[in-house]
Amino acid sequence: MSLIDPTAWNGAILGHPDGSFLQSYEWGEFQQAYGRPVFRFALASGARVQAVCMPLPFGFSYAGVSRGPVGEVRPVELRLGLAQLTALPSLVFVRFEPSWSSERRHEFAAAGFLRTVPTQPEMTWVVDLGVSEHDVLSGMHPKTRYNIRLAQRHGVEIIETGAAGFKVFRDLLRQTGEREGFRTHDPRYYELMAEHLLVEAPRPPFVKPQARIFCAQYRGDVLAVAFILFFGQEAVYLHGGSAAQYRDVMAPHLLHWEIIRRAKALGCTRYNLWGIAPRSGAMASPHDQARRASSGAMASAWRQARRASSDAMYPWQSEQMKQWAGFTRFKQSFGGRPVEYMGAWDLPVRSTWYRLYQLARRIRRQAVFF
Repeated sequence: MSLIDPTAWNGAILGHPDGSFLQSYEWGEFQQAYGRPVFRFALASGARVQAVCMPLPFGFSYAGVSRGPVGEVRPVELRLGLAQLTALPSLVFVRFEPSWSSERRHEFAAAGFLRTVPTQPEMTWVVDLGVSEHDVLSGMHPKTRYNIRLAQRHGVEIIETGAAGFKVFRDLLRQTGEREGFRTHDPRYYELMAEHLLVEAPRPPFVKPQARIFCAQYRGDVLAVAFILFFGQEAVYLHGGSAAQYRDVMAPHLLHWEIIRRAKALGCTRYNLWGIAPRSGAMASPHDQARRASSGAMASAWRQARRASSDAMYPWQSEQMKQWAGFTRFKQSFGGRPVEYMGAWDLPVRSTWYRLYQLARRIRRQAVFF
């Protein structure tokens, strides 16, 4: 493969409205340092593809293209454009999770791609920052505004830091995972992520990913942390955790409000709170829910929409609807809008091994959601 200029690569990613940090050169370097081979391609159409090879049992692997390809390309062209990748002897399949609208799912289905359990969230929650702070606050649930003021009255302090905050971030994330029952990466993953992405002073424009750690502190204890990544005009809430004590001071609410204010000051136009439960876009935001509930007719219509949204749901979507309900409500309470993606689509390369992989995954999902 020819050498790729990082600046030119990121320029192509940011030149597309749906370009994501997951396709940035630096994210690929982080993944490669973690031991996952990375392949980058510029297709004939001009679209860019960064594929990260993930290990499977017995020496096999699959290639994950998260939020890619970036740019316009027909699914049928991907087979030809990625011939060098699919020729790898250990590769079982390629998994695409584009930033494209869900309306384009039929193109992948018609080209022989198979819908599957996603690695990245199928729906995220975005707060638009191209308005005044007053307007951002006005779009929040009234209870969220109250909780922000409550945390301020309690004296919760928000601290922005770089490498100095990594240990407390890592420890609180681990504690949260153990308490809430969700999986986290091994410590080395987060260490390398911090090594490649954390900066001591963010410098816009963010032509490459730059990360900062935000901490909410109360009486000397850190109650909530957030790993925030800046890329292009977007700030992304990538990882976070919270403590079990002092829940009544509402530290996470103030934490995200101050992140919003900081992102606006740095020139960001969007705050991406990342994943929420699938089909949550069919629901009203908490603010709208309260307004609709005041009208019996509107409340009835909303319940009917909720029932309709549950039709033809994939098993993993039903599970996520249950497991992600709490933090979905929290994220929606800051106002904003859902962004729905077309989900994950596999391109099998070795059909027999792919069928065995699917069988093993179905068996495992009977006990553990992954």
